[in-house]
Amino acid sequence: MKLGMEYIAFAKEAIKNFFNTGNLIPSSQFLSTKMCEQVRRYSPVATPLIIEVGAGTGKITQQLLRYFNEAKFFVFEPNSSFYEILQKRVSQYRINGKVELINDCVERFAEENNLKSDVIVSSLPLLSFKKPVREKVLTALEKLMHDSTILVQYGYTPLTGKFLSKRFEIINKSFVPFNIPPAIIYVCKKRNSETQR
Repeated sequence: MKLGMEYIAFAKEAIKNFFNTGNLIPSSQFLSTKMCEQVRRYSPVATPLIIEVGAGTGKITQQLLRYFNEAKFFVFEPNSSFYEILQKRVSQYRINGKVELINDCVERFAEENNLKSDVIVSSLPLLSFKKPVREKVLTALEKLMHDSTILVQYGYTPLTGKFLSKRFEIINKSFVPFNIPPAIIYVCKKRNSETQR
C-alpha cells in the first residue's frame, strides 16, 4: 500500500473510533526506529520472543522484523481494516512461520495461554481507554511477562508514564520529537524483577 493511501486508511479508522487509535496518523519512521533501538538495547536475550500489541498498519512491526530477523513474533491488531494492511506489509516474513498475526485483542490470548514473552512492544493508546479497559489490558500484558521481560510502550504525555509506574518499574524513558504529536517511549519491567541495567 502506498504511503498516502495508508495515511488515508488510518485517518478514516481514527475518525470512526479515535479512542481505539489514539492518533489521526500512523507512527513516524523516527518513532518506529527509536522503539526498535530500545528493544535491541534492553531485550534480555539476543533472539527474543516478541509480542506486539496494537500493531496498527504495521510500521513498527516491519521495523522490528528487520531488526530481529531470527525472532518469533505474535502480533495483535483487532481492527479489521488495519489487519488487512498489516497482512500485506509482513507477508514476506510469514513464509517461514516466524510471524503469527492475530486479528484480536491481547486480553483473550493472555487468558487462554501461558506463553511468556521476552519483549512486549505496545502502541496501544492507554490514555484513550476507559479505566476498566486500561486495567484489563495492563493485567493481560503483565501476565505475558516473566521477570526479565521488557515492555516498550509509547505515549504522548507524561501521564502515560504515571499509569505505567503503578504496575511496572520504568527503567528508561526517551523523547521522540519527530512524531505527530511528539512521543515519549517508556521501557518497563515487572516490579518484582531485578533491574540489571
